Amino acid sequence: MIEGRGLDASRDYSLILELPGDRMTIDVAAWQGTRLIAHLGNSPRLISGQLYRLILADRRGRPLGTSPGIQLQLCRAALNTAAPLDEPPSAAAVPGEITLLLDSGGEDPESLVTGLGYVIAERVELAALSQEILRLSVPARTSLDEAVNELRSALPGAVVDVNSLYDLQTGPRLYAKEAIGWPEDAIRCASGGQGSRIGLIDSGVDRDHPALTGQNLVLKSFLDSRKDPVPLDHATAIATLLVGDPGVGAEAGLLPHARLYVAEVFQRDGSGQTRTSTLTVAVALNWLAGENLRVVNLSFAGPQNAVLSASLSQAGRLGMILIAASGNYGPDAPPAYPAADSSVIAVTAVDSENRLYTRANRGKHIDFAAPGVDVWTARTGGSGVYRSGTSFASPYVAAIAAMELTRNPRLSAGLLKEGIRRSALDLGPDGKDPDFGWGLVRAHCDD
Repeated sequence: MIEGRGLDASRDYSLILELPGDRMTIDVAAWQGTRLIAHLGNSPRLISGQLYRLILADRRGRPLGTSPGIQLQLCRAALNTAAPLDEPPSAAAVPGEITLLLDSGGEDPESLVTGLGYVIAERVELAALSQEILRLSVPARTSLDEAVNELRSALPGAVVDVNSLYDLQTGPRLYAKEAIGWPEDAIRCASGGQGSRIGLIDSGVDRDHPALTGQNLVLKSFLDSRKDPVPLDHATAIATLLVGDPGVGAEAGLLPHARLYVAEVFQRDGSGQTRTSTLTVAVALNWLAGENLRVVNLSFAGPQNAVLSASLSQAGRLGMILIAASGNYGPDAPPAYPAADSSVIAVTAVDSENRLYTRANRGKHIDFAAPGVDVWTARTGGSGVYRSGTSFASPYVAAIAAMELTRNPRLSAGLLKEGIRRSALDLGPDGKDPDFGWGLVRAHCDD
């Protein structure tokens, strides 16, 4: 990358690398303000550690000005990334795709990215978040890691990452409501969720299940019509915990009169696995932001992703309260996202004896614990089943958050989280710990 005053984008420049007894012309690939960006491909004529002179030339190959050029030494080195990741960027990602996040109204990088050989496969405006995501196809023979590093270097003001893939966090008697102090008075003081609005990014929902028939559901699909849908059990279970008819199942319906907005984002990929992507989650989050929702449940997990993190941060700045399952990858697994993101409340699962779910992720990012082992949930076809997993713990925290906002709609995310912390039952060592966070959430009703 060459940078300097007086560079004019209307002129054609090339870079000349002087070799012993020869020259190599390097074509300029793209512009970024006053910067020239060019590729230096592999060549047997280039030797690591050798000193070369680099000259800026006009379209005819004549050196510009009186500059003697730049002395440089070639070596094998990795480009610095904008933000180090806990695991390789290419882990659990859509093959051959990169996502690039822009703030609305910013400089359009199309000429730069296409000049570098990338194809803009899709532009997605996230109007409610004041952002835009570009889905880029990576050039042939370029790895995802190389593409991320290259674009982060070429576009230091943008957020670039792979199009990460995320998994639903599933893992089962009737103890959960009592465990968090959700008796009839808690429902009474929240009017059963009357006026509450909760978002859920998950699979589709079985609206014909007896626990959900007649409940206030708003469904929107973000699925690719070319891929197969997935069973509806996961979101049906969570929707029933949140807004189901309590008369159908003893654990159903924390806030049965609330309106639940369900964003359907999970479907089967080419290998038959249930997955969603960074881009799809961001689009769903944008929809919920546009609906002015404050509380959103995220019962899925996967790798860290800078693009998704930026959208989550923006949602947080808009006052959204994002609550995520901590993950079921095991106690020695690295932090799972989005739960480990600083903009998100991370929830782990405990059983009826307040023992930690054995498969739960752990770490300093864990905020709270909630019932999630042997919890009764609905299943498609009208029946119910006992399930375990952090997926089924996060709805309890989402319900408490929604209840608090019903009582005080102007409550900030920070004050709401602090209120939940003060009410929590400390389960581990004094204070916050990597297993239970601040402890088991507890609902309370101030008359």
